[in-house]
Formats: sequence, C-alpha cells, structure tokens
Amino acid sequence: MASAKRRRCDIESGHGGRVFNPSWTTDYFVHEQIISIRCLICLEKIAVCKKYNVNRHYTTKHAVSYDKFKGQFRIDKIELLKKTFLAQQSVMKTKVISFYSATKISFLMAEAIAKSGKPFCTGDLLKNCLKIFCKEICPKKTLTVEDLSL
Repeated sequence: MASAKRRRCDIESGHGGRVFNPSWTTDYFVHEQIISIRCLICLEKIAVCKKYNVNRHYTTKHAVSYDKFKGQFRIDKIELLKKTFLAQQSVMKTKVISFYSATKISFLMAEAIAKSGKPFCTGDLLKNCLKIFCKEICPKKTLTVEDLSL
C-alpha cells in the first residue's frame, strides 16, 4: 500500500507557505513581523499566517471593543498601537545590548585579573580594569582614566 503524499506548506512560499495580506492590518489589527504575525492589541503571536486564524483571533477576543472604530479613526488607532509596539521592542533591544555589554566587561575584567596573577587591590590592576570599563561604556572618557594616579 503506497503512502499518500501530504501537501507541504513550508515549501510553497515564504514563512510556512502563507503570505501576509496588508489589508489584515486595518481589518484585524495585526502586524507582520519577520516570520510571524502579532496582534497589535494584545501582542499575542498568531500561530499560522492564514486569514481564518487572524479573523478567529480578532472576532473572539477584540471585535466587541474595536469594531466601533471606523475610517480614519481606526487607521489612527492602528498607527498608535504600532508605535507603542515598536517602542516596547526598542526598549527590549536596549536592555539586551546593555546585558551584553555588562557580560563582556565582566569577562574582560576577569581575563585581566587572571593574566596579572595579583590580587585585585593593586593600583595597576585596578586602573587596567577601569580602562576596560570605560572603553566599553564611555569611550570618550578613556583618556581621563589613563591620567589617574592610583
């Protein structure tokens, strides 16, 4: 008995074989990301990029509250939600970058301590660690640290 071939959506096109329709933004308050669709109201990720799924999400969770918005007021509301969503994303990106910088600084300082083989209380080692910190956080102030006498 031969097995029946199943249709593969991921081969057809794009992300999962489904293509985001820009009119869904105004109809259902959704926003296309790189590989997914996100609701602008509740920021929930919609599993599959299909009109049925987007419509079901909107009608079950938001239709009562957001169907009253029509015309230009609806477009303005969508733009406001997009701006707040992008602002939230930018805050998270800066947090990730700051965590990355802190991790990098701690590794560089640990390396400097290990290379010196001396306790952290010596002036040269302390000055070197301050230089490492300033190079990563505020490169313009590196000269000030180099002029310090410890």
